[in-house]
Amino acid sequence: MQLERFDEARDNLKSYLSLAEKAGSHVEQQRALATLGQLYFVQHQTEPQPSDRLISKARNAFLKSLRIVEDNLAETLGEPERAVMKGRLFFNMGLLYDAVENAKAIESFKFALVQFVKHRESREDLCRCLSVLTNIHLRQGNAENALSLAGRLLDIGRETKQPDIKCEAHLLRGAALLQVGDRDEARIAFKHAMRQKTTKREDHEHAVRCVKLSQALRTWDLDLKDAPDVVERVRLHEKAGDALVHCLLQRPALKEYEKAVEEALSRPDTIPSKKLADLYVSLAETCSDVREYESALKYYRLELAVRVDEPDEIALTKLRIAKMLQKTSGKESAEVEDAIREAVTLSRRAGKPSLELECLEELVLVRGKAEDEIQDRIEELRAAGADDTDSSRSSQQSGTLSEIDLNDISDASDSDPEFSDSVRRPRKKLEEKINTKGETKLHKACIDGSLKKVKELLRMGHSVHVRDYSGWQPLHEAANYGNLEIVKCLVEAGANVSSPGMKGVTPLHDTLGNGHLEVALYLLEKGASRTLRTAEGHTPLDILLNWKSENKSQLNSSEEANLQKVEAWLRKAKASSRDSVSLCGPICEDSPWIASQSKRSSAQEGPALIKAADDWLEDDLAKPKSKPRRLAEPELPVTRKRNRSTESSFSTKIMRIDEEESATEESDDAEVMDTADSIEQEELPFVAGTPHKEIPATPSPSPCKSIIASAGSNSSLRVRILNTLFLIPLPKGTGSARTVGWLAAEASKRYQDFQGTRPVLRMTLPDGALLDQSDSIDSLLQGPCTEVIGQVESWDLPPLAERYRSECERKNVLACANFASALQPCVESGDFTIPCFSIGNIDLFFRALRHQDPLHTLDISGTVLTPSAMTTLCECLVTLHSLNYLGLKCTGLKGNYLDIAVQSLQKAQVQLQCSELELSYNPIGNEGGSALTSLLAHTPRLRTLRIESCSFTDPGSYVRCLKTLEALYIGFNALSVDALDRLSLVLDDNPLQVLDLSGCFTGEMVRVGEALASFLAKAKCKLVEIGIGCCGLTDGDISALCASVAGGTLSKLDITASPGISYECIEDLSHKLSGVKIFSDHSACDCCL
Repeated sequence: MQLERFDEARDNLKSYLSLAEKAGSHVEQQRALATLGQLYFVQHQTEPQPSDRLISKARNAFLKSLRIVEDNLAETLGEPERAVMKGRLFFNMGLLYDAVENAKAIESFKFALVQFVKHRESREDLCRCLSVLTNIHLRQGNAENALSLAGRLLDIGRETKQPDIKCEAHLLRGAALLQVGDRDEARIAFKHAMRQKTTKREDHEHAVRCVKLSQALRTWDLDLKDAPDVVERVRLHEKAGDALVHCLLQRPALKEYEKAVEEALSRPDTIPSKKLADLYVSLAETCSDVREYESALKYYRLELAVRVDEPDEIALTKLRIAKMLQKTSGKESAEVEDAIREAVTLSRRAGKPSLELECLEELVLVRGKAEDEIQDRIEELRAAGADDTDSSRSSQQSGTLSEIDLNDISDASDSDPEFSDSVRRPRKKLEEKINTKGETKLHKACIDGSLKKVKELLRMGHSVHVRDYSGWQPLHEAANYGNLEIVKCLVEAGANVSSPGMKGVTPLHDTLGNGHLEVALYLLEKGASRTLRTAEGHTPLDILLNWKSENKSQLNSSEEANLQKVEAWLRKAKASSRDSVSLCGPICEDSPWIASQSKRSSAQEGPALIKAADDWLEDDLAKPKSKPRRLAEPELPVTRKRNRSTESSFSTKIMRIDEEESATEESDDAEVMDTADSIEQEELPFVAGTPHKEIPATPSPSPCKSIIASAGSNSSLRVRILNTLFLIPLPKGTGSARTVGWLAAEASKRYQDFQGTRPVLRMTLPDGALLDQSDSIDSLLQGPCTEVIGQVESWDLPPLAERYRSECERKNVLACANFASALQPCVESGDFTIPCFSIGNIDLFFRALRHQDPLHTLDISGTVLTPSAMTTLCECLVTLHSLNYLGLKCTGLKGNYLDIAVQSLQKAQVQLQCSELELSYNPIGNEGGSALTSLLAHTPRLRTLRIESCSFTDPGSYVRCLKTLEALYIGFNALSVDALDRLSLVLDDNPLQVLDLSGCFTGEMVRVGEALASFLAKAKCKLVEIGIGCCGLTDGDISALCASVAGGTLSKLDITASPGISYECIEDLSHKLSGVKIFSDHSACDCCL
């Protein structure tokens, strides 16, 4: 059947049915009839024209099979098996009825649904039934029923944890939501579908198309609000309809086409008749897709009424009308043949042989036979190649969606309270999607010069005031690159034309430094300040004159005229200036970074000072530092400068070079505050706006001791949480309305943005005085203290699995599903033991694990660590106060990794609280010995240490700092006799009971037994267990050892892997050491004798 050899398959099935009847097996008869029905149905689907004969045979076979199930299998099979059989038969009959457009299809699927629900294990059949039934309701426009069925399908997908089912369910939900008009929720559903790890490639590709569609629909909706005329609105509605059809969403597409026709008919004088005819065709074809053939006929006839002088299109419409008439009136209708004949004549007149061939073949099918004349014409057209595919009529909707970048789709509304696959998380701001430099999509669009993208982002609500990590706003970027239209767009959207960026560089400074004179004139017309100075004291006129001296010889007449206008404007401002001030000298609360002492010339001109309450202050708290801009030559007082060369045009050559990000160590006392209050005035000359290196901001000393930080019209409060200082902006006049509780919540939120965990704070003053949650902030503003202390009482932590997924989402990496599912049992037991678990980005898990309490065991043995992962692990360990066991065996630890651990502990000024440490099988080596000693010094409660096979030659010297050690495992480290002597000092300083020296000596070492006997004689009164296997011991060594351990507290002796020891020697040893359990290679004596 799969090979489409239907005759052979039918003969075999009939033979099988005959054998089943002779054997009297009703089960096999039912199976044969059901398969035979499927054969007829599949054959019907492969036929070029519908076959009533095959449909009838398939239906009869299914009914016979169903009758056997009802009448003959009640006593043979149980109810669940019979329910599955009946369900599958009803399902196949539903498919059959739906193929021939019989109204009984829905009824059959409902019967099947009832049977599958009875037998809960048939989930696959139930899902198929729900999916097909949902699609039928969508096609018929019953969106509410479709939404309900898709929800049931999604529930099953979640219960079975099958991404294929969940992907399909989300797609169906999105389609149903589009039908009811909820495009935002539909977009969320499509995004959920796209994120499923489905094995069906076509489903994933369909989900991607739907996500792009939802983004396009949102953009087109915004464009419709600004559409200036009917022509544009018609174009947008038609475009939306085409895209919806491309994504197989015909019902919503119908609405768009209807709106387009309605708009076109409202102003028929502005819409060409050809465009209106095309809209009618789109409506008719979409109606045909949803099986509304009467409506399709109506629109085709409306098309013919307006279409003129296009015989090929009229012929095609006549052919479509004939096909619709066959659906509504049958092939016998005279109107069908008349329409086809007209189509043949018109296609011949239009010179379209492929269309003529299609019409003639349709005529033969309607008549049931071919006349000689018609048959000859058909063969002639085929010989001429008229049956080749006409690619000119292929759909073009995919181009619309292929232009959409998935990275541009915001996560701002990516939550669904009812159907979300994960716990709901806070929504993000639109501008939070940034790159490593802190640039938002609006920054990037301005840099790329994409006016269309800028307008789209502004319509979506992106802020024009957001700054990157260096303080540049989108207007700075547009001015720097000379994009006049983008500058106009930003200014009209509310951008501040005099807003200072890094080092006081305004957009006017930027554009003058690059010679964009038209942009400069526009900014001056909009009120840009002509006298504001950069941090080095350069005015816009200084920048212009420097640029003029370098480029005057290359200017054309137009540029020369613009230069004179700008220079005259700036010189006029200099003559009447009263607001120029020097910015040299230290910064304090009484001396703002950029000052102005006179009124501005335009109401549109904004403050020269960056307010502490600006959006970019909050964004900076949670973001890493961007790639710094380069320092240009100190003697050039110009902005982010571009080079002019004789080979490049004036308006296009721009140089912006960024160096690689330099690694900077964080201060122990990190201070997160507003750039305007924290940047220290540098003595190095600054090239205003030139690609330059950003000097790390350090707080400048101030003689003022008040906690009020001056920032324009705002006040600020400094809050210290652990070793981090935060600046909390407070708008002026709101102190009495704000309480200490609000301050604690705000500080807690900023700490979470900065460190990833949210503390529960109790606010105190530095002298220890407690503050009540209801206290007004006014009392703090008027006090003498320099800061407020946020004491961490506890941590407000979501479940560990959720925190892990959140960290992965924050870094835009895929969370390991198996790993996330394994976290919950570990949380419940307090023991995280998942050895040899291979997981990428393990550092994200360590970040999520911080402050997990209680956590008694952390064993990640076999998980290879990188230096960055080790750093994150150590930052995590200092927050785990209930940890008893830390297992890092076979994780690739090196000596420098232990240095990282020591530095983290010293920085945090805490001790490791674990009592057992496992570091075995790591290439630490002697070069890491001192680091190991320092690490052990920070582990005062350690009782068990395992450092087996770590390439140590003198482990005793590394562990002498310990005083509480009870068990030491140092096997398979090559020791010398001198190293063994130094190890005896560890026995003196610690209450050691267990010592494992397995594999520490080889047979080549002279007098191993004597060395071990001498060592063990010193510890015989203390050691309970001794391991000296795999040390090349012989019978002679055993006699020496026996005397050294006899009479002590020893209860276990391990001498396995010692082939040099005979059975007789072991037997003699067992008699001498009565009560000691001896482990050896001779199993007969491995017991207590």
